Amino acid sequence: MKAKWLDNLIPLHSRYLGIQYAGWKPTKFADENLGCILYSDVYVPMPDGVRLSADIYTPKKKGKYPSIVQFSAYNRDLHTVGMPTGTNEIGSPPNFTNRGYNVVVLTARGVGRSEGELRYWQCDEEVDDHFHAIQWVSEQSWCDGQIVLFGSSYYGMSQVNVAAKEPPALKAFFANEVCTDYFRHVFHYAGLSANSFMSLWAGSNFTEKKYQTVYCSLETGFIEPFHQSFLDFKAWPYFYQSYLSQFERSLCGKRSPAVL
Repeated sequence: MKAKWLDNLIPLHSRYLGIQYAGWKPTKFADENLGCILYSDVYVPMPDGVRLSADIYTPKKKGKYPSIVQFSAYNRDLHTVGMPTGTNEIGSPPNFTNRGYNVVVLTARGVGRSEGELRYWQCDEEVDDHFHAIQWVSEQSWCDGQIVLFGSSYYGMSQVNVAAKEPPALKAFFANEVCTDYFRHVFHYAGLSANSFMSLWAGSNFTEKKYQTVYCSLETGFIEPFHQSFLDFKAWPYFYQSYLSQFERSLCGKRSPAVL
C-alpha cells in the first residue's frame, strides 16, 4: 500500500494536555506547586559501615511520596553550581518535588564526600551499594515505599545493573543516554585510549590529592592502578560480560518497566 502524504505528518500540539498519538491523553498532575526543601550531605549507611553522601530533595508539604533515586560516580556538586542544562544529567529536582516526588542523589564510594574507596565503575560492590540505597530510601518516613530511577549517562547506566537485581521497592527506571559497552564507548575509541575523557572526569570529581591517587601523579607521571586497569585491557572482560548480561536481564525482567 502506498503511503499518502497525510500519513507522514506529525500533528502539532500547543499543549501537552491536548490530544496525543493513538488517542492517549495524560491525566492531570496528581500534585502541583508543592515546593522544594533540600537536605544536603545526608549520609546513607551501607551494611559494612561505609556511608554514602547524598542530597535529598523533598516537597515542602509534609507527607509520604514516591522517591526518585539517582546514583553516580560524579561529584553531585556539579549539578548545583549553574551548569548548562545540556550537561545536567539529573534533571531538575525542584520540578520533581513540585509534582509530588522526593529526589535522592547519591555519590559512589570514594567520590565527593562519600566514604570508602573507589573501585571499578559499576563493580559488584557499587551495584550492591545502589541496591541498599534503594532499600534505605524506601524505608524513610518521607517515602511511600515506591522507588523509581532516573538520569542520563552514568546516572542512566547505573540503573541497568541494579535493576537486574530486582530491588523489592523498585517500580520502574528511566535510563537515558546509556552505552552497552564501557570499553569501546567510554574508555577506548577505535582501540585508542580515551585519556582526555578520563582526565576530564577525574579532574572534575576530585581534589588534586585525590586525583593523584585515582588517575596519575602530577609530579612523577606514575599511573595509578584504577586508571592502569583501563589502559591495559584488564577491565575489558569485566565490563563486557557483566554489564551486557545485566543489561539483558534488566530488559527481559518482569518486575520493573524500563524506558531507555
